[in-house]
Amino acid sequence: MLDPEASKRLVALAALDYLPENYHSLAAQACEQARVELSPWRRAVSRTPGREWPTLAIAGLASGVRRLAPDLNALLTEEYPRLPLLLLCEEGLVRPTVVSHGGRLVLLGSPLSRSRVSSRIKMLAANADHGGPPRWSELSSADCQIRDRLESRYWVGVLQRGPGSNSPAFDTGKRSALIALLPLGQEPASGELLASVARELGGTASPPRKEAALAELLGNRYAAIYLPVSATEWSIYLPCSPLCLRLCSPQRLPRIWDQGGSVTRPTLFTTTAASGDLLILSDAAQQTLWPEDTTDAWDGGPALLGSLGAREAADKQPFSVVLVEIL
Repeated sequence: MLDPEASKRLVALAALDYLPENYHSLAAQACEQARVELSPWRRAVSRTPGREWPTLAIAGLASGVRRLAPDLNALLTEEYPRLPLLLLCEEGLVRPTVVSHGGRLVLLGSPLSRSRVSSRIKMLAANADHGGPPRWSELSSADCQIRDRLESRYWVGVLQRGPGSNSPAFDTGKRSALIALLPLGQEPASGELLASVARELGGTASPPRKEAALAELLGNRYAAIYLPVSATEWSIYLPCSPLCLRLCSPQRLPRIWDQGGSVTRPTLFTTTAASGDLLILSDAAQQTLWPEDTTDAWDGGPALLGSLGAREAADKQPFSVVLVEIL
């Protein structure tokens, strides 16, 4: 089980002058759930020399407002350059979560809940303040390893539990297209194999031809996920092996699409991808991941990843999980 206290101290700067009063308690509860300390900030108050650098800032965006206030903008450009900002919006957005400025700005649309806000706080806190392109954030314990990464259109997380768990391989490709391979044995995926799979799935061949090519490349040794730059279509290759595959979204009917263990031959699935989708691929048995339900999935990928990391496994078998959420 992961110990959240083992990681560095995380601080969220709450811009109270730009956070509606009814969101004050929501932000405090969400930070508590995310194990992030809440530090209030008021306009016209400069940073105290030697004061600890915050992990992220939280502010609100009233209905109809499209710009940050000048002093809030100054806070983020002069006082704390590169500091990520979570904006809690009073109105609905074109997507439930909108990511901008290379992952530095995240807008969360109404309706808001403690768990949804907490999930986005975790996402920003894990990927904050490095001043460069997106990178992997890591958290480990004796028996569990967690990695996650935030891109402009999607978030990806990985959990490996137990010694000997299979290590998923990733290539974000040009302009943040995603290719992920989950080994079903101890043979790691090479960079050459990742590149070959990316060429096949990103090419213009028909789905049957792609499926045949992937069966030759991957056989029953790997499962694969591909998401193009546009993040508008899922391509998922499943070998003929026991796997857990779920696509969850509160905006889909049905809300859970479950294909785990249903294939009798290597199969390529393609389906439309949309904001709010959370894809879950694992070599674990379904009851290991969800002894009861998938409640945490509705609060976003970081919430589910944290829950899986904190949960005692139903059995002692090593397993790996790949999560991809469309933002």
